[in-house]
Amino acid sequence: MTHRPRKNTAASVIVALCLTLVLAGCGSDPSPTCAEYLATPLTERGQLNLDLLRKHDLEWTDQGNIVGVSAAVERFCADASNEDRSLDEAADWTADTW
Repeated sequence: MTHRPRKNTAASVIVALCLTLVLAGCGSDPSPTCAEYLATPLTERGQLNLDLLRKHDLEWTDQGNIVGVSAAVERFCADASNEDRSLDEAADWTADTW
């Protein structure tokens, strides 16, 4: 009977866990930071807002959602202390209203 050293088994488990964590991160779509948002031309910011609505499973064609997310992001990013924070933090995405 051949015994496989435990070192190889432990290494295999560690590699599998690392790959799982890396691959799990691949599916996430990080939102831009406020600094990136503010550096984006005004004509392109609307698309970023629509992308946020889609990402958070909100109706992106609803005028109220468009106005709401735009106002929330602009208000959030107007605070210089939020420069490095993600746009995902700009609103309570589970709220019933803006």
